[in-house]
Amino acid sequence: MNRPSRRKYRTLDAIRGVAALLVVTYHTGRYFGAFHLPEVYLAVDLFFGLSGFVIADAYAERLAQGLGFWPLMRIRLIRLYPLYLLGTLLAILVAVGTVVSGHGNAALASRDLLAASIAAICLVPWFGSTVLFPLNAPSWSLFFELLVNAAYAACHSLLTDRRLVAVAATSALALAAGGIASGSLDAGLDWRALYVTVPRVVFSFVIGIILHRWRARPLPLRLPPWACIALAIVVLCASPPAVTRAWYDIAVVTIVFPALLRAASSVEPAAPWGEWIFANLGMVSYGIYILHVPLAALAAAALKTGIGVDVSMMAPQSGFVLWLWLIVAVWAIDRGFDQPVRRYLTKICQ
Repeated sequence: MNRPSRRKYRTLDAIRGVAALLVVTYHTGRYFGAFHLPEVYLAVDLFFGLSGFVIADAYAERLAQGLGFWPLMRIRLIRLYPLYLLGTLLAILVAVGTVVSGHGNAALASRDLLAASIAAICLVPWFGSTVLFPLNAPSWSLFFELLVNAAYAACHSLLTDRRLVAVAATSALALAAGGIASGSLDAGLDWRALYVTVPRVVFSFVIGIILHRWRARPLPLRLPPWACIALAIVVLCASPPAVTRAWYDIAVVTIVFPALLRAASSVEPAAPWGEWIFANLGMVSYGIYILHVPLAALAAAALKTGIGVDVSMMAPQSGFVLWLWLIVAVWAIDRGFDQPVRRYLTKICQ
């Protein structure tokens, strides 16, 4: 089966990379101090929309040509699991260190560490507490990513444009109802908020598929690549009043993000150096997202133990240094670990 050539969407790559760096501020507060971005959790909705677009671009035609459910899921696991496993093992190391030092937290008591670790390695939620993935918080979105990928692979032949629009509309209504009931769309890690999490995942992923199918339609306005990135940053860095937070979240996810993805998918950087920057931001985005929690914890512990430096005392400058360190570290991990492991797994699974 011949694989169709794929266009490279570099502006989407850059948006994903910038959003991943902003997410770092959400989970590593001691590095950034008062530099707090309360709405940056919406980056996950952006990621799911990007995922729907990219998965449709990569696999829609191959599925139509006969690519089966299990081959696609094998491809997705090979792509996602190596870095996920590395992040999980590093997070277990951090958890063991906190237990040994007597600084364990309420979310994960020492007696539950083994069970939570086994569940995490298997990439399944742990129901020993309300937190589905207590070791490495961003893992919840990866779990739902694989679920929605599986649903797409299984139902691909049934997904007409009309049915996709119906699913998007239904999930948008559920999303709005859940967001208003909970006060925001900040849900995912806690299993009690599945009534918000599930429509978040479904709506954005399905919108990504729809946008890919409609990508050839003319746009009334074309934004340059840097303007698309700037818009994503502004939206994620906004701080609306608490009373309007749910409405802001709903509007961003259902209106702004789809428009942004549509605009960004239609433009590319003109200069070679711009394409290089955008491509590398996309390349490190997943690694930054899935590794930043344990890497930041290990770095803070090493600095405190080794030279007596408390990163919280240097915030937010320590956070900006963390951004740079994560980019370099993830780039090296991609070259030295992720790419070789994925090539090996692809070879033995053929």
